[in-house]
Amino acid sequence: MKATRIALALIITTPMLAMAGVTVTPMMGFQAFDNILKSDAHPQIAAGYRFANGFAVEGVFNQGSSDLVDSAGNRFTNGDGTNNDGTADYKQYRADVLYFIPTAGRFEPYVAAGVGKVKIERNSPVTLGVNDDEGKYLQPNIGGGLQYALNDFLKMRLDGRYMAWSMGTGVGDGKNRVDDFQTALGLQLALGGRAMAVPAAVVMGKPIAEGQTDATATLDTDADADGVADAKDQCQGTPSNIVVDVTGCPKVIEDNLKLELRVFFDTNKSNIKGIFTREIKKAADALTAFPEATATLEGHTDNRGARSLNDRLSLARANAVKNVLVKSHGIDSARLSTIGYADTRPVASNATAVGRAMNRRVYAEVKAKRTMAEQSK
Repeated sequence: MKATRIALALIITTPMLAMAGVTVTPMMGFQAFDNILKSDAHPQIAAGYRFANGFAVEGVFNQGSSDLVDSAGNRFTNGDGTNNDGTADYKQYRADVLYFIPTAGRFEPYVAAGVGKVKIERNSPVTLGVNDDEGKYLQPNIGGGLQYALNDFLKMRLDGRYMAWSMGTGVGDGKNRVDDFQTALGLQLALGGRAMAVPAAVVMGKPIAEGQTDATATLDTDADADGVADAKDQCQGTPSNIVVDVTGCPKVIEDNLKLELRVFFDTNKSNIKGIFTREIKKAADALTAFPEATATLEGHTDNRGARSLNDRLSLARANAVKNVLVKSHGIDSARLSTIGYADTRPVASNATAVGRAMNRRVYAEVKAKRTMAEQSK
């Protein structure tokens, strides 16, 4: 069918269309028609663009052919109850807006709404005066779905829509309203990779291995929250606002306090995960302990995506950490400055998923004049 050929052509040309945020989603759909055609399965193709703020826009096309339902409310049949009115072809075009609800992990639920047109063409001779123009109808839709990331470039997608529209002049009173339902299942491909990257779980600046959970990361527990795992900490019980060296013991700093805070983010996201609240509290504790201290929050991204998008995303990540410090810990916003460096300062290789996860970060440096007494326990 035509839609199948379109889907195949888009997949073949994927390497030539490598643009950040662009997605192509071939699917198999199922349409439950209301009093027009019998329910039918059909191929479906969607092409869209995913923005950094969770929104996406898509164009969708599908087509199929099914038997007409012979009823008084169907303007494409004689309505004589003989069930011999033949078949009709249908084509649907629509433009949708989707919003992906922020979540951690591989699942991404979303809500969607849009508007399009459906064109119905009867295959047998039309006896009711229905011409091609009358066979085209405006068709709004609302619904949602769920995506599951299989890897950096591929997601499984389940979509469901409700369509309430009017056929125009029906054959009987109250027969104009049409309520259709549509579901579709398929695979979404990221042509640039950016919109489809699988989030890497990161705890205290260290990525958790694939499939590992927080419970299995207990070997790196840090009871005194000083950034050094208990297995290597030679000074247990150090307050979290004290700078320590690699052994976990207080680090002597004569002038400035430099607290390296790292918070990591999922691809295209700037929301703070709960696992990083302890990291942000380290900066809050230092700023509280030293009222004259200031902090610079630096936002970073990996190297995928347009530079203009990464500039905005990196600054949004820095501002997200700033908002937590101000709203949750009462830090004066005047003491905090933010800057976005996009992908210009990587700390790991962008050639691997783990490296990219390390680069999607906010780094904070807290500076304060301190005395030796302020460093002691």
